[in-house]
Order: sequence, then structure tokens, then C-alpha cells
Amino acid sequence: QDEEFIPRHTDNDGGLVPPRTWLDGDVLDELEQWASFFDPSDVEVYFSKPEYALDRMPTLVKVKLDNAGQTATCYFKSFGSGITGGPLNRELDVYKNIHMSGLSEDISVGRLVGIVHEDKHDSTLGLLLRYIDHRGTLYDAMEGNPTTQLRTKWAMQIEKAVHELHRIGSVWGDAKPDNILVDYDDNVWITDFEGGYTHGWVEPDVAGTVEGDLQGLQRIIHFIFDGMHADS
Repeated sequence: QDEEFIPRHTDNDGGLVPPRTWLDGDVLDELEQWASFFDPSDVEVYFSKPEYALDRMPTLVKVKLDNAGQTATCYFKSFGSGITGGPLNRELDVYKNIHMSGLSEDISVGRLVGIVHEDKHDSTLGLLLRYIDHRGTLYDAMEGNPTTQLRTKWAMQIEKAVHELHRIGSVWGDAKPDNILVDYDDNVWITDFEGGYTHGWVEPDVAGTVEGDLQGLQRIIHFIFDGMHADS
């Protein structure tokens, strides 16, 4: 009954601090020419476990695409994921090429829906990527010993996607089974255009090039049919 509440300082950085970055004005101007911008208040977040809502960055979100109420489910890739500087520029360049080239929807590549940007602080929080409702990566899917028919389908989809990226002047970069998602209709999607390479899939001297992509592609195809690296 006689309890007295006394304010106590705990931690300036406690709880969820939104990740953000301050992009160069010229970069923002160019982005505005082709990408959609969304205020953080326009982004509706979802948590399968509500208890995580206060201390974990959301990844599954929804945004309104127009005044008619059309919405899109997106994967929110926050800048807290480490995507800044060169990797960010490479990724955005690929998404720009995909958008500007009018790449056919039957090409299985990840796509950008928009940018989350806060005008108040002129800061950018992250990317909104088209959500791929997937059951795991290609690496995971191979553990289920898929049929030859399914393996052939995946190999053809991956090969087509990589060659189409090259046709529009882009490279995949970190080509490996972990960067390929398998959806519930058994289609595969190549993702992660930040660049870099992974040992055993792409050699460092050709990383970030068409040659590197083709090397990674060859090893992925070998992995699909034989369950091992092409060089093993």
C-alpha cells in the first residue's frame, strides 16, 4: 500500500533500437527514380510469437501498395543485417536492373518491393523484398532425396535465372545452395545479391563476375544431381 515508484536508469540501448543508415543524397535521388518508398508507419509487422515483438527485428511485414488497399507481404531486410556500403550498392544495382529491364515474372529471382525510409531523420531502415513462402533452402531440400524429375526442374530454373541475370547486365555473386529458396510449389528462387563468395562454390579470384556465377552454377548443378561439389 505504501509502495513508492522511483524511476531508475537502466540502459540507453536497451530494447529494440531500429537499425538505420544515412544514404548519400545522390543515392536517394536515384533510388526515388525507380523504387517505391515507404514510411515506417506504413509497414505492418507480424510475429508468430508475439512475445518477441519488443526485442526482435521483424522480418515478415505487409505494406499497402496503393490507395485501393492492395497489399503485399514482404521480407524486411533491415540494415541491422549488415547490408551497407558496397554490398548494399551491389544488391540495389541488381534489383534496379531486374526492375528496369522488365524481367519476366517466370524468372525465379528475388525482387525489391520498396525501401523503408524515415523522412523525419532522413534515414533509411531497410529493404522490402518480395516474400517467398519457402520450405527451406536448396541445401535443405536435397536432404529429402527429391525425384530426378524435381532435380531436373530445379536445375533448369536455376540455370535460366542465372543466364537471365547475366543478360540484363547483373551477376548473382555468392552462388551456393544456401542462397536458393524452395517454395511450397517446388519452385526454386535465387536470392542474396550482396556479392562475396563462399569457399567450395565460387573461387575468390572470380568472385563477383559472370565467370564466378558460371562456376558456382556448375557446382550447384553437380550438387543437385550428385549431392556433392563439382570439385570434390
